[in-house]
Amino acid sequence: MVFCLSLISEDVVRVAFVAGLYGKSNLDGLMIDQVVDLKEDLLQEEAKTMFGTDESKAEAAKKLPESIYPRIFKILTHCLKQNGAGYLVGNELSLGDLAIYEATQMCFQNNPKFLDDYKDLLTIRSKVESHPGLKEYLQKRKVTPI
Repeated sequence: MVFCLSLISEDVVRVAFVAGLYGKSNLDGLMIDQVVDLKEDLLQEEAKTMFGTDESKAEAAKKLPESIYPRIFKILTHCLKQNGAGYLVGNELSLGDLAIYEATQMCFQNNPKFLDDYKDLLTIRSKVESHPGLKEYLQKRKVTPI
């Protein structure tokens, strides 16, 4: 399963490059790759709440808000602040910002108030949701557990 996710992740990066969402420099691309990989790591943790024994799912669900989300969201916030322009890289939306949006989606769906301590992440969510090319899609997108 990890191998398949790796292939998907690489394909997303290729599409983002062609679509102009991969930053302007190699350093931008590296930062985006790190955030995409971090999002994939978080997805692995969130998936544990859906698959396995009832006991393991309950333990995974308990770990998310206690340790996983705070650790990941702190890293994402640091990355955003490092750029200082309100986006992960540069001064416009990139694949990295979309990855941050998706990395916060399950938490936001289940407990939106949890993100109140992560204002920079809420700001990115707002920018993604108001982007003309994404706004309509996100409004019509089917809500899924993960």
